[in-house]
Amino acid sequence: MDGLDEVNFSLRAEVIEIIKTFIDTYEKCRVIITCRTAVYHNQFFDVVQQTLDIEDFRDKQIRDFLKAWKSQMSPGKSVEQLIEQLRKRPKIMELARNPLLLTMMAYLYPDTPFILPHSRIEFYQKATETLLELRDQIKNIRNEYEGKNKRRILQSLALYLSNFQQSDRREISYDTIINKLKEVLPDLNLSPSDTNPIIKEICDRSGLLLRIDGGENYKFAHLSLQEYFAAEALREKEQELINKFKIDTVAWREIVKLWCGLATDTTNLIREVYEKDPLAALECLADAQVVDETLAKKIIEHFKQELLHQEDTENIAKALAAVAADYRPRGSALLQFLVDIMNEDDNSSHKQAAAKTLSYTNLPQAVDILAKYYDKPHLLEVRQELIRMGDLAVSTLESIAMENCVEAMDDLVAIGTPDAADTLEKFLHDPQLKQQAAWRVTAVLDKLKEDENISDRL
Repeated sequence: MDGLDEVNFSLRAEVIEIIKTFIDTYEKCRVIITCRTAVYHNQFFDVVQQTLDIEDFRDKQIRDFLKAWKSQMSPGKSVEQLIEQLRKRPKIMELARNPLLLTMMAYLYPDTPFILPHSRIEFYQKATETLLELRDQIKNIRNEYEGKNKRRILQSLALYLSNFQQSDRREISYDTIINKLKEVLPDLNLSPSDTNPIIKEICDRSGLLLRIDGGENYKFAHLSLQEYFAAEALREKEQELINKFKIDTVAWREIVKLWCGLATDTTNLIREVYEKDPLAALECLADAQVVDETLAKKIIEHFKQELLHQEDTENIAKALAAVAADYRPRGSALLQFLVDIMNEDDNSSHKQAAAKTLSYTNLPQAVDILAKYYDKPHLLEVRQELIRMGDLAVSTLESIAMENCVEAMDDLVAIGTPDAADTLEKFLHDPQLKQQAAWRVTAVLDKLKEDENISDRL
């Protein structure tokens, strides 16, 4: 049962009870329920055997995934260059850990002028602009309609789908599209006869909107794209967005965050969001361009304390990390707070929470900070945090391994990328480390045996 979070807010409690009854009635039927983590609050804890989180792609998985595009790279571009660009852009690297968004990057990078930006709002702006306007110019296929008009149509459809009164927020029927375009096309100085051609051009050439069910229904290629276009549609309608968020914080959460990256001044909206859902307000700060500093400090100070005293800090750590990864003063101050916790706080649980948050920043300096606590027995989680950081941590783990620390070699195996393999191979020439390194080199090379650049070593 896929997408509990997409069920109408007013119907969600009823649907949950129906699913529970189904599970109780058909005990031998295996059931899997999927839901965004921000929406799920253990509603099925009493009827299911396990609750699992799907992990994001790690560096090795990103690299493996991108191999499919190797042959499509134009001269002067390569998978390695794309990965290097991602490493230098922490916020975009976080998007790349999602397979569908990584697909967009890989699709645009090889043969378009698309350059990876540094913020996720810029990514959506530039990616959609390229898909709507530039792709077919490069292939010498003429677009019949301007990108700005296709964007307006997508905004209208996204806002319609996102409306809390709709029972299904992902699919829109062909007949509904026809009716919506009757409202939109006159404002674009287009006639009703343009309805089918413009929808066909959006689907066939941009890939942002997909035909499903034999053309009876349509949906956006990815929910985040639908949410982005809905945020664009409400760019000048702040109060309308606030009202929608207050009615259904789940359905409008991502739209609110994206809106904060588009709007000029987000202070009023973030203040309202903070009253309703404090964590969502913190997440908004990561995207916000302009927000009152007093309000921003109030929100950050609140979650500093939550990070140190709550048991389940995963979502808080991710939200704080997104703010700390910003090189501007607010991010730098939060990063320094985390460093101070690691260096000065004697409470091991506080250090563990700070270490987790630092790892989610994807900043090189976070690796250096975590490395100082690598061999502390009360901070074993630091190893896992460095493994999560992937290639960013490889050179640091090399230095630790050179001090005859075999655990660092094991962590390089766990990272399992070509960079990790290269590092392990160096140890084969070290008289003190070669015996420890030998089987670990074999283990990591075995993981990479499908990589053409590695096969000769095997």
